[in-house]
Amino acid sequence: MNIVRTIAYLSVAMMMTACAPSSGSRGHDGTLADADTGPNVPSAFFPPSGMCRIWLADLPASHEPPVESCNGIGNRLPKGAYAIYGG
Repeated sequence: MNIVRTIAYLSVAMMMTACAPSSGSRGHDGTLADADTGPNVPSAFFPPSGMCRIWLADLPASHEPPVESCNGIGNRLPKGAYAIYGG
């Protein structure tokens, strides 16, 4: 019985890890941007885990929009902007 419970817990943990958003960024077209192709976000401006930030490439870091909820952020991205996901 304990082995079944252990397997069940491990399965749930693996599913939760797979569903959790990872840190990174997506462009306004929804494509995932890696460190080489995405925006240069200073570490001090990266959102905390579970939060997001719209990053406008033509603004200085100190003038970027504030950190916010990730809910629906992809629908609010202006052209040329990135959604930065905290991880």
